[in-house]
Amino acid sequence: MACCVRVGGSLPLEVLKLDPSDQESVKKIKSIVSEWKDLMFTRLTPARLVKDASEENMRIFLEDRKVCQDYSDVLGYIKGAVQQSKECVILCAQKEDRIQGLCVGSIKPSSRELYINGLVTAPWNIRMQSPCDETLAELFQKGVGTRLMLESFEFAAKEHLFKVTATPLASSWDFYEKLGMVFDREKMVFIQEIPEDMDLEGSLEEKRAHTK
Repeated sequence: MACCVRVGGSLPLEVLKLDPSDQESVKKIKSIVSEWKDLMFTRLTPARLVKDASEENMRIFLEDRKVCQDYSDVLGYIKGAVQQSKECVILCAQKEDRIQGLCVGSIKPSSRELYINGLVTAPWNIRMQSPCDETLAELFQKGVGTRLMLESFEFAAKEHLFKVTATPLASSWDFYEKLGMVFDREKMVFIQEIPEDMDLEGSLEEKRAHTK
């Protein structure tokens, strides 16, 4: 991709900050979004219901379909943010030149915050009850979402922003809590305060070690 800046981390998993005003980067993000949406839905196995329409198989199918629908929604948020603003923040996690996750945010100057429009990991990293194709399963990378969020905290600190916020899906609630973010019931968002003297380096290095 053109116009990228390495944010941090070492191979095999690294995080790049892409330039949202660069058309090549935007085109690549849109292509990834479309590809990942198609890949995610191929993981559903309705054929199993034809062979055995048991209550258990129906339950698995419906739960996995909800995961796919939520995933598709987040991809839509990411695509919309990238298309609508040349000021958005795009963080891209990759391993050996393969994109493993995306985080897109927008800076709100009035409140000095970075709002996460969408955070998504590649389809082969998503846990579902339907089995993953062996070829895709080999691409699995642990800790991509955590790494991207930690990098967003670091970005916010460097930009002297006060906080990072994210609107959770039901499936991502535990994820944000494990990051130590606090839920604001009034605004319905998770918040990570960014104090001026916040030292993220130790935490970042520890998490990066788990994504190698």
